[in-house]
Amino acid sequence: MWPGTCDEAESLSEDDRRSIGRSTALIDRPFENDYTQQVRRREEAAWQRHGPVAYRLVKLLRLVLLLAASGMAIIVLNTLAALYQGTGSVGATGPDERLVQVRVDSCDRRGPLHDWRLGFWWTCQVSVPGGGQAEVDRSIVTDQDVGRTVELLQACFNPPGAHCNLGKPASALGEVYAGGLGLLKRVGLIVVAGWAFTYLLAAVIGARGFIGFIAWWGRLR
Repeated sequence: MWPGTCDEAESLSEDDRRSIGRSTALIDRPFENDYTQQVRRREEAAWQRHGPVAYRLVKLLRLVLLLAASGMAIIVLNTLAALYQGTGSVGATGPDERLVQVRVDSCDRRGPLHDWRLGFWWTCQVSVPGGGQAEVDRSIVTDQDVGRTVELLQACFNPPGAHCNLGKPASALGEVYAGGLGLLKRVGLIVVAGWAFTYLLAAVIGARGFIGFIAWWGRLR
């Protein structure tokens, strides 16, 4: 029940009445934990400030901005990862590497934005032992190698032979660099997926439904 006398309540403006109506409509909080209370207060404040339609539009706008920022972050991470020219076999858990001789058949330079990477990088078609063809990117070999036979390392991932990478020998520091970037990218994608889901859910079901979902999720944890 709101504080104040009946005379004070009668003197409230129409905007105040709508604000009070919004707030009381959202208050339904038995057995809330601290996190749920924090979310409820934040979402109630946003709902009261924007209204039901603008509240959903703001969530959708935040979703779009989040996805755009994530796309730019992926481009930066992929560009940094391209500086590593190894096979992708990192540490003792990676597949074994073996030396192979490949013949560079043709190359083309791609960029300035290709395969979610910035810059201009050589991508070459090579003939591998056994008569097969493979593509080598990240400027591991260039147009200057066309027609030549070069030695590269080959690492084949499970199932054996299904996917093989070619690269140059990499130092332990290079493997740590590549592994760290890969881990950062995977963790980042998980975090972004979680945030994107909450923004989309709030936009679809509104503040009250979203608060109820958070409360339900909190009871499951």
